[in-house]
Amino acid sequence: MHQTVKALGYITILIWLLALILPITVALSLMDIVDAQSIILKEPS
Repeated sequence: MHQTVKALGYITILIWLLALILPITVALSLMDIVDAQSIILKEPS
């Protein structure tokens, strides 16, 4: 019983880490995409 509680604790910590890390990575990748598009738009002029 103690091991299952410990495992659930680790799982919840992992889920929290993913929930925190995912939005940050998505925001960073979106910023990279916006930068790339602005560079592409600037090139022809």
